Amino acid sequence: MKSTDFVVESHHRNVTELVASTNRALSTAENDGSINDWLKAIDTSVKVQEYAGKELVRCQLRRYLLEAANVLAGTYDGLEEVELGEWANGATESTLNQRAQELLTLHRSLFA
Repeated sequence: MKSTDFVVESHHRNVTELVASTNRALSTAENDGSINDWLKAIDTSVKVQEYAGKELVRCQLRRYLLEAANVLAGTYDGLEEVELGEWANGATESTLNQRAQELLTLHRSLFA
């Protein structure tokens, strides 16, 4: 198992636990709580969903950055067809490396 696999699995468990906990709070507030308990549970639910949504976007960006790094490293050289993400749309064989470098440069702060 790679360290990146551990980080992804750990993050997935964390988000899953947050969602389950929020669902329990919503259920408890609905069945046994006051209107204030219900309000707090809904607010927490919204925050958890926002967090999970942002992480999905970050995950997709990291996948694109991984693809771009693989392009620059020559990982795909010699392969007939490689499916790349939307970042590569419109790029030709001669402009793909430039596009990959621009993507990595643009999002360098993600790794700082």
